[in-house]
Amino acid sequence: MLSQQMLYLETLYPGLAVIPVVKAGSCLSFAYQTTRNKLLAGQFPLPTHLIGGKRVVKKTDLAAYLDSLSAKQTRAGRPKGSTKAAKMEGMNNGTSARS
Repeated sequence: MLSQQMLYLETLYPGLAVIPVVKAGSCLSFAYQTTRNKLLAGQFPLPTHLIGGKRVVKKTDLAAYLDSLSAKQTRAGRPKGSTKAAKMEGMNNGTSARS
């Protein structure tokens, strides 16, 4: 069964197995020049291939990457409100939250 992302990419690029890297970058919300800069710096998040002098990305790789992005819905950093609760509890006990 095809994933939601693969179906979406198939509607954008019907019948293509590979997508030009700049179009793949736009699917990732990268501007044209940002995509080129990331390629040059080796920071583009997908493997690319050179076919006929053009840099391309496999549609399946792009779909898998987009699926992995939607699976990661965790927030970066410390848990919200955890230190505030610890400070309040420490103040109630008459101790400091820092040890």
